[in-house]
Amino acid sequence: MGKDGIITMTLLVKPISEEFIIERIQAAQSSVALYAAGVSENIAAALCQAAERLCGNVKVALDVSKKSVEMGFLDKKALSCLWKCKCEEPTGRFGFYSVVGIRLCSLFVDEGPVLVYPALSPNFEEDNMGECLACPNSFLLDADEIDVNNWGSDIAQEPVTEEMVESLCDSVSDAESKTLAEIRQEQKDAGRAEGLRESAEKIEAAERRAEEAVAQAEEARKESDKLREELAKKKEEIIADYEKNAKIRRVEFSVTECLMSGCNLALPAEYLSKRDAVRSRLKARYQLFDKDEKIDATADYEFNGQKKKCTLGYFAMRVKEIRQNLVFSAGPTFGNFVFGDDIKALEEAVAELKVMAEALKKKLPEAIREKADKKIDDLFKDVYPIMKAKPSDELREMINCVWAGLSGKERMERMKEYFIAEMQGEIDKATGFFAPEIVFSETIYPLSTLRDGKFRDAVKKGLKRSKKHCDQKIDEIFDSIPAQPSAEKTGERMAQ
Repeated sequence: MGKDGIITMTLLVKPISEEFIIERIQAAQSSVALYAAGVSENIAAALCQAAERLCGNVKVALDVSKKSVEMGFLDKKALSCLWKCKCEEPTGRFGFYSVVGIRLCSLFVDEGPVLVYPALSPNFEEDNMGECLACPNSFLLDADEIDVNNWGSDIAQEPVTEEMVESLCDSVSDAESKTLAEIRQEQKDAGRAEGLRESAEKIEAAERRAEEAVAQAEEARKESDKLREELAKKKEEIIADYEKNAKIRRVEFSVTECLMSGCNLALPAEYLSKRDAVRSRLKARYQLFDKDEKIDATADYEFNGQKKKCTLGYFAMRVKEIRQNLVFSAGPTFGNFVFGDDIKALEEAVAELKVMAEALKKKLPEAIREKADKKIDDLFKDVYPIMKAKPSDELREMINCVWAGLSGKERMERMKEYFIAEMQGEIDKATGFFAPEIVFSETIYPLSTLRDGKFRDAVKKGLKRSKKHCDQKIDEIFDSIPAQPSAEKTGERMAQ
């Protein structure tokens, strides 16, 4: 780290070679320190020459381990060369250490930049020039002050010993001995082949018995599947007959409410100061439609080949008629119901509602825009005196420069266009408030429900306001439900 906390890093785009590292070592004038996974025999020779030339002022820290040798980072001849130099160096200042696991290499030469590079290995491919590649992401690290002695002090280092060197030189023969031991063990295991063969025959016999049991189970499963298919087919026939003749069906019908009060315009804050009487009359937000206000918008639509017209009021009236004449409530337990004779009429009414809703959604934005335009006209009449008396800087420049040659009426029109542009965002938001969600689905009641006396009473209660049905007709419908125990029992199982 430099005195000012600044470090300069220079990326070496061209891959470095072994010769590049040797040249930097040979150029040393006072000291050399190398931290690396390993070195080649040539680099080791350069380090030994530097130790002799620099009076032993050389420090080398390598991954002196079996794994480093096996991976090709540390050459055994290089290791022997460095150890010999260590032993023969007369000043005793040649430092030789082991740092297990190091892979990022650092080369210190005198007080110059630190060369940092990934671990070199003879296994790397050679480039077109025949040079041994290191890695393209090597770099030079430069700073005002770098303490070489403390570099790497946070990792475990230990002096290299003669036992470590001799152990690594014998590692290959140890690996070969281990392989021979494994081969002998395999031969010993092969002596039990006869006993294993007998065990294999017993296993094969057991597997054959298991296969026979599986085949029997498969036959039983097929027979069971056949019976199950016959039962399912019978149930389908019963269900089809029941659905075809069901005279009361459960139904879900709902239309979300469309709120007109959601459309409003917000006036910019610059017009809302209450410093004069005109501003005090202005409000921050203006509602386009009152809660009960009707929108005069007529939409054209086509249904079943007929061209028709509709309004919001007509749409609401049709929803009310459906709920009064086709869909009835049997309470929270049994839900809404429809008579089988009316199901087609209900489906057609719902389909027409959806067509009407789509037509109104396309037409109503025009009505909303007309309402918004009228409200903008009214608001401009109120804010025009404010814009004229105390215009903003932008508006003042428009009045004095761009509109200077216009008449008073023309200038007023330009100011109105300017105000409309300010309100355009609010005008754009005042759309899309009519999007009713129409939900419709129908299912059949289980036979057990149809024959429940409580359900019959709930149906009669839900039809008190209907002029189309009477208690006598309801009793006739419920009494016509098949009374065969087998059919009823099957229907209950299907419902469950």
